[in-house]
Amino acid sequence: MATGNGSTVTFATSGFTARFEEIGEVKQTRGKIRDTDLETEDFHEYIPEDVAEPGEREFKIFWEGTNAPPSINSDPELVTVTHALEGGQSTAAKFIGSAFIVDLTVDPKHANNETKSGTIKIQYDNKATPPAFTEAVAS
Repeated sequence: MATGNGSTVTFATSGFTARFEEIGEVKQTRGKIRDTDLETEDFHEYIPEDVAEPGEREFKIFWEGTNAPPSINSDPELVTVTHALEGGQSTAAKFIGSAFIVDLTVDPKHANNETKSGTIKIQYDNKATPPAFTEAVAS
């Protein structure tokens, strides 16, 4: 069973790097359209909407003065999450997509005996590079 240890995140344009404590999941959603007619019995019938939401992702980072994240007003950029290379793989799995920041901790709380940490939430935009998962390649 693999853990998230060894996974990395790259923000291509800004070059932002950080010590990531947690890389959140991507939840993509697709709506439904009810198309029940008068002959339907027991349950409604549905068809899928033509387009889906590309998803958001949240990262929890350790805040260090030398690695301030891009501005909340930054242009979209390519964000690549690379999974840790596992045994029997020559290339690790990746999730890539162009995205922009929608939520950002600008200056985290300062407290005794606590590591300063913050969050960055991105929205995949489905424009320059649509969000996509690339499977790992076996060696």
